[in-house]
Amino acid sequence: MDKVELDVMLLRNGMSVAELSEKIGCNRTTMYRKLTSGKFERSEIIKIRDILGLTDADMIRIFFNDESCVNATKGE
Repeated sequence: MDKVELDVMLLRNGMSVAELSEKIGCNRTTMYRKLTSGKFERSEIIKIRDILGLTDADMIRIFFNDESCVNATKGE
């Protein structure tokens, strides 16, 4: 997960992490833990995409930029 990129998108939308967590129905402490671990449920990622107006490319760049994801698709 690219937390810096997500922070940029939050700034562009004038939103704090606390506000985002409230909008997706997640406890603020849980949200900070998820940001640290990078582990979000698919439904949460979709909600964040919609709330922040992310494109699919933005969403992939932010949530799926992990090297393991890149390696997983090399065989396709």
